[in-house]
Formats: sequence, C-alpha cells, structure tokens
Amino acid sequence: MLSQDLHYAMRSICRQPGLAIATVLTLALGLGLNVSVYTFLQGLLFRARVDKDPETFIHLSPEYRSEGRREASWLLSVRDYRAYASGAQTLNALAAWTPVHARLGSGDSDPQLALLVTCNFFEVYGLNAPRIGRLFSQAECESPGAGPVVLIGEEIWKTQFNSDPHVVGSTVRLNRTPFTIVGVLPGGFAGRIRGPGIWIPWTMQRGFFQGNDLFDSDSTRWLTAEGRLKPGRTREEARSELAVIASQLDRLEPGRQTTMHVTNGSFGEEPALRGSLFWIGPVVMGALTLILLIACTNVTVLQLSRAVTRQREMGIRLSIGAGRARLMRMLLTEILLLATLAGALSAYFAFQAPAIFTKLLATSSMPVYQTKPDLSVMIYLGTIILVATIMAGLSPAAESLRGDLHGAMKPGGSGASANGRRSFLVAAQVAMSLVLLVCAGLFLRAQYTMFTADPGFETRRVLFVSVQMPRAGAAERIREIPGVDAVAAGYPLSQEEAGTGTDEVRLPGQVTGSGKQAAVTAVSTNYFDTLRISLLHGRSVTNRQEAVVSQAFAESWWPGKDPLGERAVLADGTVASIVGVARDVESEHPGTVDSPHLYRWRDLSSADSLLIRFRGDAVTASSRIRDAIWRLDPDSQPSPRTLRAILDESAERFSTMVRMVGILAGLALSLAVLGIYGVVTFTVSQRTKELGIRMALGATKAMVVRLVLTSGARAIAWGIGAGTRRLCCDVAARVARGGSRPHACATR
Repeated sequence: MLSQDLHYAMRSICRQPGLAIATVLTLALGLGLNVSVYTFLQGLLFRARVDKDPETFIHLSPEYRSEGRREASWLLSVRDYRAYASGAQTLNALAAWTPVHARLGSGDSDPQLALLVTCNFFEVYGLNAPRIGRLFSQAECESPGAGPVVLIGEEIWKTQFNSDPHVVGSTVRLNRTPFTIVGVLPGGFAGRIRGPGIWIPWTMQRGFFQGNDLFDSDSTRWLTAEGRLKPGRTREEARSELAVIASQLDRLEPGRQTTMHVTNGSFGEEPALRGSLFWIGPVVMGALTLILLIACTNVTVLQLSRAVTRQREMGIRLSIGAGRARLMRMLLTEILLLATLAGALSAYFAFQAPAIFTKLLATSSMPVYQTKPDLSVMIYLGTIILVATIMAGLSPAAESLRGDLHGAMKPGGSGASANGRRSFLVAAQVAMSLVLLVCAGLFLRAQYTMFTADPGFETRRVLFVSVQMPRAGAAERIREIPGVDAVAAGYPLSQEEAGTGTDEVRLPGQVTGSGKQAAVTAVSTNYFDTLRISLLHGRSVTNRQEAVVSQAFAESWWPGKDPLGERAVLADGTVASIVGVARDVESEHPGTVDSPHLYRWRDLSSADSLLIRFRGDAVTASSRIRDAIWRLDPDSQPSPRTLRAILDESAERFSTMVRMVGILAGLALSLAVLGIYGVVTFTVSQRTKELGIRMALGATKAMVVRLVLTSGARAIAWGIGAGTRRLCCDVAARVARGGSRPHACATR
C-alpha cells in the first residue's frame, strides 16, 4: 500500500506541477532557513571548537569562592595548571593559553590579539603539521624566555607577508622585541581562538606583561586550560578527578574554595556566559519557528484550494469502499513527498549557509567555529519535515474527505466549507508576521537607544587607557598635556561578559552571607568630577575607610534615611563610612537605572588604567596621551579610546541580531502577502459566476473590486487585531513583573 500511495502521489503531483513547485519552494524556504540558522547557532553556541574528535575535547572552568563570594576569574595560575596537567590520569593532554596584545612590526601599528600557548596546544587542537615550517619545540616551552619564536596563520601570511614562501626564518618584531617566524599554520585552524592568528610560546610572557614573571606568582590566574580525554574516559570522570586536585590546591590558599566545571569548550556550556547567551537561541529560533509556521500556513492555503476540487474524487472513492483512514494516509503521503523534496533542498542550504553566515559575520578576531552539519542537524531536519507535513497536510486532507457522499459527488461544488479555514489561516499569517515585524522594530529601537542613550556620565570627552602596570608619574604626566582637564582611576562600564559583577555588602553586626549584593567599583577621589557625575549629598572618597553610594543603594540599604555617616562592611571585611551619595547612572542597560552601586577609594598613583577628560579633538588627544605613556614606558602599548567608542562597539555587536531579525520579519511579511494573494485569487476564481451575475445586474467594476478587497481585508483585520492583542498582553505582563519600559526590555 505504501508503494501504491507513493505512485499515486507522484501521478497527482505531475498533474499539477505548478502547485507542486509552489509548495516545494515555500516549504524549502521555511525549512531551509530554519535548519541553516539552527546549524550555525549549534556550531556557535553548543559544539566544541575542534573538528578532530570533538567528543574527547574538554575545557576547564574553575569557579573560585573566597569568604563566601564568587570571584570574577575563571582562569588558572601556572602552579594550578601544572598540578592538573601532571596529576590528571583521565587526560591524554592538557594545554594552556592566554590572549595578549601585540604590535606586529613597527611600534606605530595597531595592537592585535595574539596567543601565548604551551607546546602541546596544537596537539590538543588536532593540528598534525603546519602549512610551512615547524611547530614549537619542547625546549622553547620549558623555561621563561627560552623561545623567542612565533607561528603565524595563513591569513596573516597572505595579507601582511604577501604569501612569501621564504617567510620561515625571517625576523619580525612583536612589541619591539625580535621574534623568529618558525612556521605558518593552515587557514581555518581551530586553534585560532583570539585574533588573526599569532601564536607565541607561553615562556615569553614577560615581554607581554611589562616584565612581570608570572611563573613565579602562584596566586596570579592568567591561563585558560583545555585538554583531551583518554579513550573510554568521560567528562564527569575528569571533573571528579580534577575536583580532588583542586581541593588539594585550595589548602595552599586559605579561604579559597574551587568548584571545577568541565565543558566541551562551547559558549553554551560555559558557566560564566550562560546568563548573557541564554536568550539568543530562543529569540532566533522563535523567529524561525514563526517563519516555518507561516510557510506551512501558505502550503495549507494552497492545498485547501485544491482540496475543494478533489471532494468529488474522494466521494467516489468512499462510495466504492475506501476507508477514510486509508484515504487520509494517501493524501498525507503526497504532502510528505513534497516536504521531503523541500527537505532535500533544505539539506543543501544547511551545508552552504553556515559558510555564508561565517563570511558575513567574520572579523579578524572571530574564532573558528565548527558549523558543518552533523547527525543532530539531520535529525532536526527530519523532525521538522514531519512536523511540516502534519501541519500543512492534515487540514487539506480532512477537507478533501469532508461532507456527505451525496453532496461530495455532485459536480461543481462550491467549496464554501473551506472559506472559513482559509480566512483563519490568513489571519494567523498576518498575526505572526505582525509579531515578527514589531519584534524587529523593538530590536531597532533598542539598538538606537544603545547608540544614542545618555548613560548619565560624560562619554564623548573621556578617554579610557590601560597603562598595563601602575606608573606613579603617569597621571601627572598626562595631566600636563594641553587639552587634558582631569585624570581619574576607575571604570564606569561592566567589564564582565556575564554582566556587572557584584559583591556582598553588609551592615555592621550582620554575619557573612546575610548582606545584599551590590556592584562595587574602586575609584580615585576625582572620579565623579572627571565623568561629571553629580554628587547629590556629601563629597567624594579620600581614603580606604570611606565610600560613596548611588541613590539606588541608599534607598535599598537605608530607606527614608540620610545615609551620610552610616557604615557598610565590604566583602573583604573593610568597614567604610558613607561620605556621599552619587546620582544613579544607566551604564548596564540603556534606559534603565543601574542596580545598587558602591564606590570605594583607590590610589590614583597605583592605577593600571586611567580615565582622561579632554578638550578638542579625540584623535589629537589620543595621540598626545599615547606619546606621553610611551615616554614613560617604551615597551607599553597604550590604546586610548573614548567611552562612547566602547559603548558603540557593544551596540555594533548587537546589530547582527537586529539585521537577522529584520530579515526574518521581511521574509515573514513576504510569505504572508503571497498567502493572501493565493487566497484572494482562489476566492475570486470560485466566485466568477457570482461576480458575472452582479455585473450583469448593474454592478460597476469599482464595486466588484471593493467587494473582493473587502473579503480579503476582513481576515487581515482579524490578524492585525490578534497580533496586536498578543503583543500588548506580553508588554503588560512584563510591566506587571516589574519591567520598566518596553525598549529597555528589548535591550535586555
């Protein structure tokens, strides 16, 4: 019977090839977009970055707690890394790396990201041999300063060395220090994690940390560790073993508690990033699901139009003994065959689209992701093909079998029973398209807000520069530069990928763990003056026993009271007296006041980064500041940027999501318009006799056109009403839960 159904489906498709082509292309658009973006997101968020044996690849994410609070670092010290590498029996290898800024060539070039790596880094990332030259030798990775050599990626080799075949053995300067190029790594190497592709032995770290020898510092955590499991071992076994070693290392640092997380290295599994990434998948896949629903609705409309014409055929089949279940399966087989053809096109899209997405989104610092479709993608494609078959075929098949035998076998039936379903489907298409269009509008408004919102402090006339190590004379030297008005220490923007870091702040007498969480920033005395943040009460901090709090902090800790003179116990045990209240700012989410904030004092002379308010042109001021820092420290690589430029860079990363949702909304609208056109066309064809009679009785062309447009406009109005009602309910529910403004919600 299956063979009979397939043969009948193919004959039926060949009888109406135009309808079949429209159905296949519509489903291919919905399925192809869905599976293509799913493939790319899976590679971006949930798959290991390596292409060789990804199931054995692991990433170490140790979570540290000290005195009951979580520390911001997820890295390892040299001592900890060596303990894990030598003590873990479940691992074949454990490599380490860290990103650094390096100027390639002349000292005037812009700094680029490079990687300091252990020698087994390339083994862990599955590289058998370089494209040209050799990899690092063991001797170059054993002792500090032993390996002034460098590996470059094929991309840099082509763009900056003109594909010179004799580049191996030549000397290149990194931060004004000569390095010998020993090899060129192939393009697309999975180990290009940060930057365009520069790898340096980790033993050369002193030249990138201003002479500090981190090999002698057991408490400085600066390494990311990744490795390979031994055959037959699992990540859970490795985590348990590494947790035991971590507990032994904790005894060397009293008060430290380490929780070891072992992931596959993807963003989706990284504990520090889950909070900021969890919404990406649902937002994008939700939009794609709406696209697929609209595509299925279009196919349903097309098939419903055909089902009306097949009611007589189905009536004859029923009258000679065919069962309804048997006919239902036969009709669904036809849709399944069309959906399978569309799925074959979608599979092709799935293999081609990730490469297109990678080119569209690629930057010089974008890591290499594994986006080639795998078994899970094919399973996902098969699942949505079945879902699309049921959604697009069930209603038309039921319509074909609808009604009594006597009425169905009459030639020239009106098919009026399908009109209500078609109108409902058109309304559903319009409603779903409206939801996507409004979401795209919210994203656009959110991005506009991110680019234009005033965070509550000066951004265009304040430069942020890292001096990379405390320089007692840096602030004084910069303050003497013409056009510089003020120099301060501190940073008003979030520095953590997972959001603004918080610490516990207690009132005197409260035990540890009973306080509240608040953002804590160390600032110099003139921090508020430099950023033009007004102090509503009191003054700025001048020593370690003083603190300034935000309005939100004061209202949360001391509601209805004057906080000046009150005391707060910080996470490190320091008891600080409140000497001022600062105006709230909006640095975390544009349009939304920041959470409670406490500012504690730090010495400007010991700051490793500075805020500089200037007059005049930002480019000129940046150049003068860079020259002043170079004169103090010739090996430094200062890169002053305005706070506005840093904020705009964050907003620009958000624009990728805006473009994607906007494209999906446009496609949804196009599909909805095609669906409405198909419905109106079929309705007019069914009413040709009626319209002819109306015109014979005196109806004008304008009256007929108005009649046709009115019949289509009713369903459109229903869809707009339903979509608007749904959006209003969502916004009202968010406000009821405490959301402040719709555009702020979209920003989050």
